[in-house]
Amino acid sequence: MYNYLIRRIIYLIPVMLIVVTFVFFMVHLIPGDPAAVMAGTDATVEEVEEMRHLLGLNRPIYEQYYLYVVRLLQGDLGKSLFLERSVTLIIAERLEPTLMLTAFSMFIAVLIGIPAGIIAGVHPNMWSDKCTMVVAMIGLSIPNFWLGLNLIYFFSLQLKLFPPGNY
Repeated sequence: MYNYLIRRIIYLIPVMLIVVTFVFFMVHLIPGDPAAVMAGTDATVEEVEEMRHLLGLNRPIYEQYYLYVVRLLQGDLGKSLFLERSVTLIIAERLEPTLMLTAFSMFIAVLIGIPAGIIAGVHPNMWSDKCTMVVAMIGLSIPNFWLGLNLIYFFSLQLKLFPPGNY
């Protein structure tokens, strides 16, 4: 087991390097100028050039890539174009409610899943086993985003039990 984990971690390194490289070059291949977008529609040529300098877009591509990787390793994910704040801080603000929601969801899944699995395993090919399998297959077949949106709609907008946003 220990060797398996070490091997998987070693395999993770080239995969992460490939993904980081892919994301970097895809962002650079997108049409448009990020500096012009960040500077705004009313920006002068000088303001756009200043923004390019601040973002490091006036440097050679290999230097941009190096700085990108170094900043990622330091946890610097840059500045949000829309919120104009550090992406790392935005993620940190939303980490606690995300972890709470994840823990609660896992608790509910274990609370329902283990007893259902035990009942289905004790009575194979009986109605309880078949019902458990049908519910499990339906649960696995429904896309998470679709189920989530419908649950928000039902519990927040129809029943008004929860606020629809802003946790």
